[in-house]
Amino acid sequence: MKLNVLVSHPEDEIRKCFVEAIENSGNTAIECPEITPENLASAENTHVALVPVSSDEESRAVSLIKAFRKIDNTPIFVSLIEEDDPGEQYFAFANDVFDTMPYISEPELIQLKLEIYKHYVHLRGKEDAFPDKDVLSGLQNRIVFREELKKEISRSDTLPSVFSIMLLNVDFSQMSSKPSSYNHVVEFLRRIGNYLTSIVRTHDRIYHIFPNQFALIQPETNELTSEKAAKRIKETLYEEAKSWPNDALKFFISTGSATYFPSEKCQESELIQTAYENLNWERKFHALPKKIFSTPDKEEDKVILVIDDDPVTRAYLEKLLTKEGYKILLAESGQKGRRLLEEERPQVVLLDWMMPGLDGMEFCRRVRSTPSLCSVYIIVLSMISGTESVVYALETGADDYLSKPLHDKRQELLARIEVGFRIQKMQEKALQAERLQGVLEMAGAVAHEINQPLMAMSGLVDLLFMDLGKDHPAFGVADRLKKQINRLGKLTKKLNHITRYETVEYPDGIKLFDLDRSTDS
Repeated sequence: MKLNVLVSHPEDEIRKCFVEAIENSGNTAIECPEITPENLASAENTHVALVPVSSDEESRAVSLIKAFRKIDNTPIFVSLIEEDDPGEQYFAFANDVFDTMPYISEPELIQLKLEIYKHYVHLRGKEDAFPDKDVLSGLQNRIVFREELKKEISRSDTLPSVFSIMLLNVDFSQMSSKPSSYNHVVEFLRRIGNYLTSIVRTHDRIYHIFPNQFALIQPETNELTSEKAAKRIKETLYEEAKSWPNDALKFFISTGSATYFPSEKCQESELIQTAYENLNWERKFHALPKKIFSTPDKEEDKVILVIDDDPVTRAYLEKLLTKEGYKILLAESGQKGRRLLEEERPQVVLLDWMMPGLDGMEFCRRVRSTPSLCSVYIIVLSMISGTESVVYALETGADDYLSKPLHDKRQELLARIEVGFRIQKMQEKALQAERLQGVLEMAGAVAHEINQPLMAMSGLVDLLFMDLGKDHPAFGVADRLKKQINRLGKLTKKLNHITRYETVEYPDGIKLFDLDRSTDS
């Protein structure tokens, strides 16, 4: 099936990026600098519309959506938003937009999303038979979710009691760009929906929001309990996924929750937006999706990525460097090399300059502009020699330069590679020192700020003990309070004795500072 995709954005560069990705995936792009109800209605046989809908222009955006809904054979409406903007995401949700996509997206993510939309377009004929169900996951849809949320608010105001909602966001942007990838994602989302129904409590209710999000209503649940439930769900899903046969599947789950208190009298829209804000806060501080289907490389492994469109050069370098004890990754194009760099994180890259598509210099530019990748050591290999070429490569982002042919430069190549690994190690030590200094400064400030109120609280509890006998009903409460104050005192003591930077990794890929392993006390 071939999709007709309408692309609208005022900035030419963003629009052209989407158009190129759409056409490279074998679909048809309809470019439109500015979208109005009139030109949207005239776009015949449009399957998907990628359109920015901003809450800053609410009246215009709402009128556009209303006009969009009146069109026969309504296409799937996808809102282009600024990444990690909970306000824009909620606005899209509230106006029944099908999905959201960052307006600055990698081509691989755009193509993967399009393949998933293709699946929805194919199944839309069945949607009328299940108006309250999502055609992909079989769970209740967002309209039912909002109605149930209003009912839960009314019930809690009457009782009164608290309840929580939880959003689960599935990030599959690190999936392979193979044509079969979207089938993996579709099956994966289906499995998540089915699996959620089996692990949550019987009175919790699950809904499908955007194609990669799920929502839960948790009656009689506060924020702390919701956070524990979110951790349990994530850990269980990661463990379950290890047994799934698809070794190409990589994903990352982030969660956001919000608790409704009857005393606050907030609306369901405010509750949902709070959950989105928490969801995006979590994603900002987390790393890329964890690889859960392969055993991590040992720390001493030295990994080199070779990117060259010449098979002879690739074979020569693989044989030479494998004998020297390096682990070698091979890529025949810049695009594949970029994916391997993100997935495997090699320390050194041997990069051919002249390649079709994404050439060596453009590869350097993109890597250096990506914070999570920019520390890799890049050695450019090229038939082009001369000072000007070397200077150009270094200015573009390369760390070193070696001219081809390589067969008579074996020792020189190996020496330059070892320099790359030494520099990588020095950078890691410098980063550890910088992290430790930041932790020490933060720990001192936190300990100081905590100690002052602790001393005041301890004094007040001592005064209580002077007036309370051991048989007094409040004596037990005061005693427990004193123990908790002492516990906090021990914590501040640990903060003042930090001597190193140690982290602990949790099952969902999160690394947190380990206070016990980082102190001498």
